[in-house]
Amino acid sequence: MLSLAARGIGSIPQTSLGFFADVVREVLGVSAEFKLLLGISFGYHDDASKGNTERLGRAPLTDSVTLHR
Repeated sequence: MLSLAARGIGSIPQTSLGFFADVVREVLGVSAEFKLLLGISFGYHDDASKGNTERLGRAPLTDSVTLHR
């Protein structure tokens, strides 16, 4: 995904494909010996789409991480 981003291509992991592994195997002709966990959707951003212009903030690090020393 980082490699795609470096080339100006957006991507999103699709973990729900793991729930349909048998269908994906059949459609793509993937042998049952391989485990399918997820897929990746990728493409170029549509900057005209409102969903691609939303930016969410992040919680401060101290709200989500505990450091044990």
